[in-house]
Amino acid sequence: MVLGAGVLALSVIYIMQSGKRSELRRFEAGLTNGAESLRPRDSLIESFNALGFDVFAQLVKSHPGQNVLFSPASLAEALAMLSEGAAGSTRDEIAKTLRLSGSNLNSLALSNAAILKTLIPLDPALNLAFANGLWVNQNEGIASNYISRMEHFFGAQVRSVNFTSSDAPEILNQWISNKTCGRIQRIYPRPFDPNLEMILINTLHFKGEWMSPFDPATTHDAPFKLLNGETIRCPQMRRFVTAYHCNNPLFEAVQLMFNDGDLGLFKVNMVVMLPKDISHFDKFLDSLNTVNWTQWQQAFTLLGGSVTLPRFRISAQSDLVENLQACGIRNAFNSEKADFRPIGSSGLYVTECRQAVTIDVNEHGAEAAAATDITLGRGGPPPESFTMIINRPFVILICSDDTILFMAAVTDPR
Repeated sequence: MVLGAGVLALSVIYIMQSGKRSELRRFEAGLTNGAESLRPRDSLIESFNALGFDVFAQLVKSHPGQNVLFSPASLAEALAMLSEGAAGSTRDEIAKTLRLSGSNLNSLALSNAAILKTLIPLDPALNLAFANGLWVNQNEGIASNYISRMEHFFGAQVRSVNFTSSDAPEILNQWISNKTCGRIQRIYPRPFDPNLEMILINTLHFKGEWMSPFDPATTHDAPFKLLNGETIRCPQMRRFVTAYHCNNPLFEAVQLMFNDGDLGLFKVNMVVMLPKDISHFDKFLDSLNTVNWTQWQQAFTLLGGSVTLPRFRISAQSDLVENLQACGIRNAFNSEKADFRPIGSSGLYVTECRQAVTIDVNEHGAEAAAATDITLGRGGPPPESFTMIINRPFVILICSDDTILFMAAVTDPR
């Protein structure tokens, strides 16, 4: 059986508060069919990608010389849901970090629904699915308007749960496992905090195979130079390709497709970016931003050539609080300034934001999983050819059309 490629992401928002509570009935709703506007949708994708580059830059700076993995799409979706429950300067800061203002901010929910709708694959051989869940303490009162917007614009399944029950962690673990096809199974190993009142969860699942798989028979150990100058040996895959390729004084890049894109709206690929000078790897990482990314995309041309790429499996876990604060979200983490009254309760503020990611790239495809945890508590035909040998630190981006799903800086493929 051929191993397929899979990309999974999980975003979780915990909300804790004490005080007067009322019974919440169970809700389940599918994604709305009423999102038609493409222009706001495209603007929101650009904003989400900008957030991804901002946070990725912060992660790289806080983890010098290390492998860095991150899911921009999952974090952006979680923050979009959170922003719907924020008000005042708290919402303004989240919106500014998401590059949203004016009409774009007002149409956030509608544009988000359009993104979710258009990301549904047209090719039955591919699977890309977002799932959002709103889990509420069975005795907590949440504003009906907030629940309605989560259901209507985010396709969220709204359910009540007794967080003090010993079974609660397993209930949520099973839901997450089902939504990610078993790839993310145990997010909650221990009982929940007794003050927990609500959890927002986003999952992202992609599965597919390379349009042109690598032949395992050609995989062999070859040298890979690390940032510290040491040379190691690792399994490297090789294949001839006809692919979009970019070559400039700063880097060389190739786009490896998971499907041929003939179906139009749904194109999934992995862009591998190889800096020219290993001693300037940090300088290259500093150049990663949405303006340069947009310009670089225009420079790719279809060429024939060969690609040698390490077969690797790496993982990383990051605390994103300081990174998001550096990007401009500050009041949300301040117990005295945070304002999440639209959710229906006062005194809430973000206490934690973490993301764990793992990625496996092999001859048949790529498999990745991410978990993002945001906790809220109470205040408290080619004319020329190329040969690209990726034998030193590189960067990858896994994209669905224009949306960046995952980013990674690979400094050591072991």
